[in-house]
Amino acid sequence: MNMNSGEPTLTRSNNQRVIEPEVEMNFAHFLINHAVDAAFCLGASAQFLYVNDAACLMTGYSREELLSMRLHDIECRLFST
Repeated sequence: MNMNSGEPTLTRSNNQRVIEPEVEMNFAHFLINHAVDAAFCLGASAQFLYVNDAACLMTGYSREELLSMRLHDIECRLFST
């Protein structure tokens, strides 16, 4: 904190570590993939571009299967029973 002006303000410490972008991306990927909620990313034609483990468990498909499908493909299977 900087107390010289009478107002407390936060200043960045010189000893803060900066996380490398690749490490940060790997950590984010780990967190998303191990989340308990389903997470997925769809392309313009509703093609699966990314699915996490929870999405695979929820749908009963492997990651490889989902990545070769569109959202409509699993909606029909899930709701046609």
